[in-house]
Amino acid sequence: MKKLISKPNTLALLLLGLASSAHAQSSVTLFGLLDANIGRYKGAAAGVTPADTTITRQDASGLSTSYFGVRGTEDLGGGLSANFELQSFIRNDTGQPGRSDAICAGPPAPAPACSAVNVGADPFWSKAAFVGLGSNTLGRVRLGQITTAIFISSTSSNAFGDSTSFSPINLLMFIGSPLAGGTGWSNSIAYDSPSLGGFNFNLQKSLSEGSGGGNVGGRVAYAGGPFTASLAYSDVKKDPITFSDGTTSNNTKNTLAGVSYDFQTVKLFGHLGQIKSDGSATATTADDNITHKVWDISALVPVGAGRVMVGYGSRKGDERFASKRSLASVGYAYSLSKRTDLYVLLRNDRNRAAGTVAPAVEARGTSYALGVRHFF
Repeated sequence: MKKLISKPNTLALLLLGLASSAHAQSSVTLFGLLDANIGRYKGAAAGVTPADTTITRQDASGLSTSYFGVRGTEDLGGGLSANFELQSFIRNDTGQPGRSDAICAGPPAPAPACSAVNVGADPFWSKAAFVGLGSNTLGRVRLGQITTAIFISSTSSNAFGDSTSFSPINLLMFIGSPLAGGTGWSNSIAYDSPSLGGFNFNLQKSLSEGSGGGNVGGRVAYAGGPFTASLAYSDVKKDPITFSDGTTSNNTKNTLAGVSYDFQTVKLFGHLGQIKSDGSATATTADDNITHKVWDISALVPVGAGRVMVGYGSRKGDERFASKRSLASVGYAYSLSKRTDLYVLLRNDRNRAAGTVAPAVEARGTSYALGVRHFF
């Protein structure tokens, strides 16, 4: 029997130990990516405001958001398997976990000293933390913290991929938007179908557990040759507890349709979406009971060993003083290898915060970043 190692007690050693000791009965993989850039940013990713200032900073989420994870699977025989996955965001510029610190942690203070929503920081495994059972013919069932189907639809079909700093559709739908629920749901049960003639679908339910109500969502997608299409929906009632749950208590119904076509010389993407806020007993934002229309177009053009990315999108409420935001982004990523990219990105952001009886002051800002992304 091997002697158990108690020191040094580090996460890295634990993960490496898991990977090396599991070959006999299963496979375990350590994976992730690190993204680092230096840029000049106008305001936060949530959008420029009149009070924002321009700042030069190092950041860990330019072309992608940095994370690491471990996943494993065990063959149970007869086409069945058990699987698990743990993923954690990391701010490699400071060494901190998660994407954000707590927002107004502790008892809420009177406005404007504190946000209307009091949420804690990202949990350590906030990107993913689930265990599941799968079948080659019947699909897979998962339990735990699971990325939402509507976020997968957004990130899988736009020229900027999963960038939440420069992708127009990701910023308009999820970052500083009225959409509730964030990009992943805790206490979830999800079903993922196998591919059926190019089609696949996903269903997800997040239990309320005393947080104001449960969430439900789903997605159907098609991939056939150069053409892909998807339609995703979410109905969110759960109040946020941590940053990974989102930052609004509004109940929202959200829809996002996406298409893409690869012409080889250029790949085109487009989305049409809607965020409908029903309000809630605790909601206090000016975007209560307003429907926002969202759309974007983007293109990916191979150039040598790299690719040019361009995109534009807009989100606008159906009332006169509702919030409004438009974004235009352009970038170039050069592939040093299959796992390492150098990139430069530029974003122009126009944002108007929600008003009540008079239009809010619009603000505008331009941000740019130069960085490197490495997969492992």
